[in-house]
Amino acid sequence: MVFRYACVAGTFDGLHAGHEALLDRAFEVSTHVLIGLTSEQYVKHYKKIIPVATYDMRYTALTLWL
Repeated sequence: MVFRYACVAGTFDGLHAGHEALLDRAFEVSTHVLIGLTSEQYVKHYKKIIPVATYDMRYTALTLWL
């Protein structure tokens, strides 16, 4: 381990290989990983991507992957 803590964040809509690589790397280099998941309000305001899975759906997919 190189770091004690790592922090990653994202929308994680459609959890794909890039997301998995980011998360895998965070766990490889640190003891503790903090994962931020953007809210639906953030996505609508800043990303303007339609449609995006709901927060609960993205949270569940991320939790299942973990």
